[in-house]
Amino acid sequence: MKVKDLIELLGTLPGDMEVIMSKDGEGNGFSPWCGDHSVGEYTPETTWYGEFSDSEEDDETGVETEIPVERQNAVVLWPVN
Repeated sequence: MKVKDLIELLGTLPGDMEVIMSKDGEGNGFSPWCGDHSVGEYTPETTWYGEFSDSEEDDETGVETEIPVERQNAVVLWPVN
C-alpha cells in the first residue's frame, strides 16, 4: 500500500478512531500504534515479509550503502509493544 492509498482509506473513517496494529496477519494479537514512525528503505524477501533499513541508522554510521534495485522507499508505523 502506498501512503496516498493509506491517506485515502483513513479519510473515509471517523477521525476519532484509534489506530491499532496487528501483531501478525493472522490477528494473534493487537496493540495501539504508539504514534512513532520510521522512514527508510524496505527490501522485500517474500510477498509477506522483508527487511527494513532506517535511513537514520545509515546517517549515524556515516556509511553510504548502495541501494539494490529491489529496495523501495517505505514508512514503518511501530506498535506500542
